Amino acid sequence: MKKWSLAAGVRVEQIDVDGVSESLGKVNTQEYLELFPNLAVTNQANENNAYTLNYKRSIDRPSYVDLHPFSTFLNDFTFNTGNPNLQLAFNNKFTVRWNHKNKWFVDAYFLYTKDVLSDVPFQDNSNNTLNTQSINLNYELQYSIDASTYQYINQSWYTALTTSLFYMENETNAAPSGNIDVVTSTTGFFVNSFNRLNISNNRALSMDVDVTYISSLLFGTYEWGGSFITNVSFNKSLWKRRAQLTLALTDIFSTQNQQLTTRYLNQDNNYLALPETRTISIGFTYNFGNFRLENNEVTTPEEQERISKKEVGI
Repeated sequence: MKKWSLAAGVRVEQIDVDGVSESLGKVNTQEYLELFPNLAVTNQANENNAYTLNYKRSIDRPSYVDLHPFSTFLNDFTFNTGNPNLQLAFNNKFTVRWNHKNKWFVDAYFLYTKDVLSDVPFQDNSNNTLNTQSINLNYELQYSIDASTYQYINQSWYTALTTSLFYMENETNAAPSGNIDVVTSTTGFFVNSFNRLNISNNRALSMDVDVTYISSLLFGTYEWGGSFITNVSFNKSLWKRRAQLTLALTDIFSTQNQQLTTRYLNQDNNYLALPETRTISIGFTYNFGNFRLENNEVTTPEEQERISKKEVGI
């Protein structure tokens, strides 16, 4: 339609759930008929600039582990409990995008989720126990402005930069604290910078530097204190690019692990996991056969952005 384009679709889903608990003598039945539309309208204002308005409705489902009603004990005072009455969560996302020369992208979006699925800790102060329960929050919403660029600075330097300034908020029914609805919120900043530097003239030797910073995030009533992650890798092509040798160093400053904290009403607890995130790995890849017949398609900036966001989870 000249400067305008339209992409539209809708998915119809019939959902029937029958959960049978023989030990409790209960049957949990849920039935839904839901529509999931996806609509995008784009205006190609000129050769360099395009604007897109998008709406998408999607669904999140509880896992089988979250649906079982039993408790799993980590120790005498800490345990997790599932919930057979979990409901489906429905997401509604509105996005406005500006695309400049297929190199610069700016998105503003609003995401609202009803009955968002989450694992929420509830502490019993009289018995000194902490029970993390699978529940549906009343809602969760996000506002965000994202900016990204994917381009070659020169013949030897490729960079991909993604930033996001966002606000997250959710509401939880604190059943053990008098059934009071509690609102938790945070304003955060995210930045990821990926850089590939070709050290040799024939691009047989390259170095990747990947740096990510997140100031804060919400996981139910938990607020994550943020993290700073630095990964470096070296890639060497051998035997006319038939083989590749890789040396990778992840989280080299050991700054990825941060504390999760819940603090409201009579709830005050935190969680800190310390998995080993600082690692060194060596990899070797060899291509057999006529490897030069590989698909020569190049990842577009839009695909790179989608992959980057999915990996980070923003």
